Amino acid sequence: MIRLTVLLFLLLVIECSSAFAQCTFTPTIIPAQPILCPNGSDTLWTQEYEAYQWYKNNNAIAGATNQYHVVGQNDMLKQFKVAATLAGCTENSASVLVDGWVFLLPYVIQSGDLGTFDPNTQSFILCPGDTMILEMGQPYIENVQWFDSGNPISGANNSIYYITSSGSYTACGAPAVCPDYLDCMLIPIEVTFSTTPAPVITQSNDTLFSTTAISYQWFLNSNIIPGATSKYYVPVISGIYQVSITNSFDCNLLSATYNYIATGSSYDNVPPFSFTIFPNPAKGLITIYISNALPEAFAVSVTDIFGKAVSSPLKSSGASNKIIFDIGKLTAGNYLVRISNSKQVVYEKLVVY
Repeated sequence: MIRLTVLLFLLLVIECSSAFAQCTFTPTIIPAQPILCPNGSDTLWTQEYEAYQWYKNNNAIAGATNQYHVVGQNDMLKQFKVAATLAGCTENSASVLVDGWVFLLPYVIQSGDLGTFDPNTQSFILCPGDTMILEMGQPYIENVQWFDSGNPISGANNSIYYITSSGSYTACGAPAVCPDYLDCMLIPIEVTFSTTPAPVITQSNDTLFSTTAISYQWFLNSNIIPGATSKYYVPVISGIYQVSITNSFDCNLLSATYNYIATGSSYDNVPPFSFTIFPNPAKGLITIYISNALPEAFAVSVTDIFGKAVSSPLKSSGASNKIIFDIGKLTAGNYLVRISNSKQVVYEKLVVY
């Protein structure tokens, strides 16, 4: 009886030791931190063993007895592990959490010329020659396609698109981490380019008239005429005139040139002159070089940008094309140098520092 008790005790010890013995291997799951793309899936793998059983939140998955297990959208934020068996010994892996990417809806960043937003048409009104820049917001920078009125724009596959014509613009793209997940803008960006024609100058007697607009600025020989901001202008000298208008969408439009010939002067056929300033920007003394010597006396003065004189005029007897002028008393800023005679007035910009 004693011997039987000892034998039973030894068998019990051996059985318990076998039950609590650890395997000589530890299975692991790859990838260790799986992150799913929207509507995507991934495959969990472990090393090669004799048998497998996969678990989801510690519950055995029916039929999941392969070396791998596919997880999808319904498995997000769930814990997975695998029990692997080799040589009669079974060991569990550490659990891994199946995570998932979540992205904002696609959006665009607008820059460049933004124009004027018209709430009646829900569109941006741009001026001729403007360029609006659209850029897909992060992270939608892969597999980009821009559309106009729902139609793909050929070659428009960069994250940045330059708008130079009217249209209804949208875009689709994918995040770099999920290049197969395409998503699209829900609301198009409506862009309309203003079709207001350039102003036309007409003459009635001795007065020049512009097309009706919001505001005006007249030019003589490509130089601003200070204070000439009405629909009409009465020239006092011959020259090449233009007018720039602003329409209701804040677009600036420049007319074609108009050659105005003043009457009653022996200098009607004198060609327009021009001049340059050196140095510019400047302080102290400047030298003014006139393109051709004027045939009569003229005066040189400096005005502010609104045409108000800020210096005493320097008068010349004519037949000169080089003038030294003192600007030492002027404060730093932008000015206009004005040269005039009985037939012509010409302005050039001067910067004083």
